[in-house]
Amino acid sequence: YYKSKLIMKKQIKKIYIFSAGSTGRDILQIINQINEKQLVWKVMGFVDNNSKLIGKKIYGYSVYAHHELPISNKYYAICGNGNPKIRKKIVKKEIRPNKYILATLIHPNVVISEDVTIKEGTIIFPGAIISYNVKIDSCVWIDANVLIGHDSMIGEYSSIFPSVTINGNCKIGRECIIGSGAIINIGNSIGKKSSIGLGCTITNNIADNTTILNFPR
Repeated sequence: YYKSKLIMKKQIKKIYIFSAGSTGRDILQIINQINEKQLVWKVMGFVDNNSKLIGKKIYGYSVYAHHELPISNKYYAICGNGNPKIRKKIVKKEIRPNKYILATLIHPNVVISEDVTIKEGTIIFPGAIISYNVKIDSCVWIDANVLIGHDSMIGEYSSIFPSVTINGNCKIGRECIIGSGAIINIGNSIGKKSSIGLGCTITNNIADNTTILNFPR
């Protein structure tokens, strides 16, 4: 009994959530729901640069400034910012210098094929469905109820927001934003650092650094 308890204790991973805003709190919910199925994570607290939040507690967890954190390879980290540029900056300038391991968080009810490749730092929210032979690069944000079709690729630091449909054989470049409810038609590519607005339907390839908005203001 004591030996098994010790083994279980060693398997629990200590994690910091970088961002104490609304998205960071969403990530806390995912971690809690993962732990309900199997105890994996021990949340050490939130990390934020907002002086109004530092020193306070959110749902019982302290909010720290980055300079207050220990430097050690014994901790995990996840970035809870939905903006690709900010997420990349936090990973490169705060998480990696502290030697933290980038966590990968997948909600327990996600439907995902066995041959899907997912790199570190990626977050997949509840209700997502991911078909076969999909490749997801590092630090990707896949929000609730997203559908990703077969043989598709998602580039690093991209953010796919709720209820997006990415059909089969699509390629999303790095640091892209795909707005809620957008549809990417089969076989189309979205160039790096491009933004697709809410509810857009994409039927052609989109070049790098392009913004598509087809809803009137």
